[in-house]
Amino acid sequence: MIGLMLAIESSLEASRDSTTVANAYYQFVRQACREASRAEVLCFGDSLVKVDVLPRVIESRLKQRAYNLAIAGSLPPASFYAFRRALAAGARPEAVLVDFKPSLLPVDPRATVPLLGELLSFRDGLDFYRSTHDANALASLMLVEQLASYRCRGPIRANVMAALLGNPSPTRALVEAHWRNWAANKGAHIFPKSPDAARVAEFWDEKGCVEAGWRCDPANAAYIVKFLRLAAAHRVRVYWLIPPIHPRVHAKREQLGLNARFTKFVRAVQARFPEVVVIDGRSSGYDSALFVDATHLDRQGSMAFSAAVADAMGTGRGGASSGSRWVDLPAYSDRPIDVPVEDLAQSQIALGGGDRGPRR
Repeated sequence: MIGLMLAIESSLEASRDSTTVANAYYQFVRQACREASRAEVLCFGDSLVKVDVLPRVIESRLKQRAYNLAIAGSLPPASFYAFRRALAAGARPEAVLVDFKPSLLPVDPRATVPLLGELLSFRDGLDFYRSTHDANALASLMLVEQLASYRCRGPIRANVMAALLGNPSPTRALVEAHWRNWAANKGAHIFPKSPDAARVAEFWDEKGCVEAGWRCDPANAAYIVKFLRLAAAHRVRVYWLIPPIHPRVHAKREQLGLNARFTKFVRAVQARFPEVVVIDGRSSGYDSALFVDATHLDRQGSMAFSAAVADAMGTGRGGASSGSRWVDLPAYSDRPIDVPVEDLAQSQIALGGGDRGPRR
């Protein structure tokens, strides 16, 4: 019986039928840390870095290997543990790029435990417990880390229902397309152009970006400090990115004083870490046509932003002492960037047959 249970757990672990895209973000990073260990520039954070920072563009500008280990929807604990896992795998980066999305920072990180368990080791789980003092969170982390049937129970139920109705897995094709896209782009997620985005009156993620009374959850603030201390201990330069967002949302945040409040928060943290350089793209004038929603750039926008970030890094390679500690990116420029990338639509086409390969 025990052997049968172990066999079932092993088969679930290897199957992408039993996962969701949200889980896959964490699973991919856990598996990619060894490949990423050869990179000289590593990228961490949430969906803003996952979508907006393209390693192949960074490489073309800096002539250094890069890899994106950001996790969409994640909070600072995920960035810290992904960074620590990459270091344990042998990574010795010269620099890291990281973001901490303002709309996610008020969220209690314990709410992400069902996903965080995909990334954390037993040692990490104990560290998370020491930070949160939540025994229930520790128990959930251990179950998620050890039992695929526990963390995948939602997709398993959906797949069973689909099978009973004679339908294919509702998650496999989407997970496979995302996984291919991340592998093709060295961890980055690239959205195709969205012709209708400029005409959307309100995006699905817009309200969360303009909620009044913003404050960072104390646990998230503590993990930002832990991330920066880890980088300092390994003498890794840190570039804290503040990517551009949709101009309508940016204007609302300005009106509500949310940008000023976030800037004050970032500057307070930066004051404790003099080698951290902030690269701020909020006022760089990215047009609404370059976004797919309230906060994420399409392939054209992400290529331009990645090039601008690389150029900003190139001017301060000697550290904060050789340049400004707060860099405002120049105005958006629609310049040709001849780097092969593959967006999600191309990944889906490729898996359906007729692989056209990366497109410039």
